[in-house]
Amino acid sequence: MKTKLSLLALGLAMVAGIGGGCQPEGGPIDPAYLKSAEETGKVNREIFVKAGGDYDKMTPEDRTRFLANFKNDEAQAKRFWDLMKNPPGQNGVLQPGVKIPNPG
Repeated sequence: MKTKLSLLALGLAMVAGIGGGCQPEGGPIDPAYLKSAEETGKVNREIFVKAGGDYDKMTPEDRTRFLANFKNDEAQAKRFWDLMKNPPGQNGVLQPGVKIPNPG
């Protein structure tokens, strides 16, 4: 389960552009990079859950923190939010209306 969570956090972090270009393609994953990606993923997830999945219901403080994880690129942040709201299914296609269980 922890491995799946780590891979999900890493995948979502890469979609978000966190550390873009820091990892060699096909090379080993730096443990510090993975830890950073996991921590960022947890923060993003906490903000998502707190807002009830509604991007417009974030508090100003949470919006600032969330956008900072995407270099203040709101379009990229909204794409990531949509991925959390409608995660890819088994075939890699976004599934509308799929609920993400709260891991906490």
